[in-house]
Amino acid sequence: MRKIFVLAVAMALLIPPAVLAQGPTGIEPIEPFKVGTFNIHGVPHVGVVLRDSLVIDIEVANMALESNPEYAKIPMPEDMLELIGR
Repeated sequence: MRKIFVLAVAMALLIPPAVLAQGPTGIEPIEPFKVGTFNIHGVPHVGVVLRDSLVIDIEVANMALESNPEYAKIPMPEDMLELIGR
């Protein structure tokens, strides 16, 4: 189950930059989202909800991004209050 979740996160983060890299189209993509704290196996995780159905653990998503040397390393928030404070 964890592998599927990590794969979904990687796809959600890597596909949009590839589409945007195709050049200007005059259309600005906007994806509304919600943030929340989610309990995964008894451990709280800060996450993002897309389309009211896809939950993304931002720490796992950030690790996927940081595996690409073009992205800067950014420390992830410990909790929702720290995320909001940024």
